[in-house]
Amino acid sequence: MAAELARRISSRMLAAKSTLAQRAQMRQAQQNAIAAEEQQRLEAMLMDEAAAREEVEARLEKARRVQHRLADALATTRDDGAARLAAHTVLAEWQRSLAAIKREAHCERLAPRHYARALLRMCVGRWRSSARKLRHMRIDQFWERSVLELRGALQAHYQPQLEALRTEVRLAREETQAAWVAKEQQGRSLKAAFMRGVCQLNLETAGILGNTGNAEEEVAAALAAVEGAMPVPHGAPPRPMLP
Repeated sequence: MAAELARRISSRMLAAKSTLAQRAQMRQAQQNAIAAEEQQRLEAMLMDEAAAREEVEARLEKARRVQHRLADALATTRDDGAARLAAHTVLAEWQRSLAAIKREAHCERLAPRHYARALLRMCVGRWRSSARKLRHMRIDQFWERSVLELRGALQAHYQPQLEALRTEVRLAREETQAAWVAKEQQGRSLKAAFMRGVCQLNLETAGILGNTGNAEEEVAAALAAVEGAMPVPHGAPPRPMLP
């Protein structure tokens, strides 16, 4: 049994080892395939980089040749330009000196004419300023005189009307004052007559009841109450006090 168990264990271990070896071989094959693909990709990238580098070097070489040609052309142009610039400088100096001579001659011819024109312009300006001031002064005097005349005319037209209105207002106030005084006098007369009747009635009543002294005091108190109860309009003259 032990030998059989050992045989079975050994067979199983061999099977497991073979399985592991097969898996390891498969992984190795996959890794080799991946490495081959990566190597091919890197080789392709290197080839592309080499081609790009060659293209860039060709462009740089072409640019160097163009630069050399441009430098030669620039040097030639600079030499030609220097000669041309020297010629233009000489010509410009000659033209400038000629223009200066012509300008001086023109200024010498124009000086008297310019002086006469400036003198005429100054005289005309002074005359125009004085004429403008005189015209403004006349306009101001005209309007001032017109305003004074208009003011006098308005004052002469409205002053009698204003005086008449003031007189009417004064007469109306006097009439109102007289009417108020008459009204007050009439009220006092009516009140005195009414109070005389009331006092006579109270005295007769007191005589009947036999209380004359208290009746006179009550009559005086009633007169004072009536005087205090009478309303006083606004702006009315002061009311006379009873004796």
